[in-house]
Amino acid sequence: MKEKDSRRPRVVISGYYGFGNVGDELILSSIIHNLRSLDEFRIFVLSADPEQTTSVYNVRAVKRSNLRDILRVLKEADLFISGGGTLFQDVTSSRSLFYYLGLIDLARTLRKKVMVYSQGIGPINNWFNRILTQHVLNNIQLITTRDEESVKALKNLGVWKPKIFLSADPVFSYIDIQTHLGRMRIERRIGISIRRWPKAPHLSDVIAKAADKLIAKLGVEVIFFPFHPDDRSLCHETLKMMERRAKVCEENPLEFSNLINQVDLVMGMRLHALILAACNYIPMVGIGYDPKVINLIRYLKQQLVGQIEKLTVEELVRTTEIVFCAREEYTRRLKKFVPFLHKRAELSPRLAVELIKK
Repeated sequence: MKEKDSRRPRVVISGYYGFGNVGDELILSSIIHNLRSLDEFRIFVLSADPEQTTSVYNVRAVKRSNLRDILRVLKEADLFISGGGTLFQDVTSSRSLFYYLGLIDLARTLRKKVMVYSQGIGPINNWFNRILTQHVLNNIQLITTRDEESVKALKNLGVWKPKIFLSADPVFSYIDIQTHLGRMRIERRIGISIRRWPKAPHLSDVIAKAADKLIAKLGVEVIFFPFHPDDRSLCHETLKMMERRAKVCEENPLEFSNLINQVDLVMGMRLHALILAACNYIPMVGIGYDPKVINLIRYLKQQLVGQIEKLTVEELVRTTEIVFCAREEYTRRLKKFVPFLHKRAELSPRLAVELIKK
């Protein structure tokens, strides 16, 4: 058994894992599933919570801050994967950018093959950060991005040496599972996914008032889906500000893909709330706080609201009403575009396997 195990290719995966962010955990689950569908791999994950990651995904995990353990698994790796998500950006901080670039540089120093896997690139605004990113990424073998804007961002950064392919967010591979699920809904429902955003301190008030109006006008049930531990407290804060009854989904967040299947429309900020809606062919209203949300909504021909800093109750209610009352049309658009994203999402794991075998 040990001899067979030792012959299996070793892949080390780095990303924002083990922090309780549903989107990132769905990405990790998708990457692992897609790789294992193509070959038998020994998979190691750098995680903030190695015990949980090991338990949930049946992989080996090490503490993402433990340099000794990282070096140990990297030395035996056949491929280092950075992704997915939006790891290369300096909007939240430069420290995380340095961390992810540093891991790539460490793997490269150890002469390991490196792949950036279905990532969104940018924004990277600081001049030094741009130069550093250009230098590090120009010295790896392969990059796949989740959208066309990221391909353009790489070109603007001066990254041209590795092969660059347009893929899609790994979670779009969920479409195989979701298309055959039954849509058994007793009531009309709207799902809402929100997050804190420094430039929108009024957000809870706007969402609460908009949800009240939508319940009154459309006769819907409103369910909040928290995609991060901090989202849960925000959802409950918003709930307390509402005059009408709504609820926060308290189920296991990794089951959200099944639960979102039971709503008629998703209003969201979290990218992966919108992606799960898309995979279930659920119409959506995106709150445009970040380019990744704006790009996805525009590609799928759904409706977008905001500048989030100027978001009003009236705009949110009006836009949501439009989509809700034309659900069949917005569903038709999803059925046209989502299969293309599913097909593109299959590219990254295939290229990863090819890179290992070279």
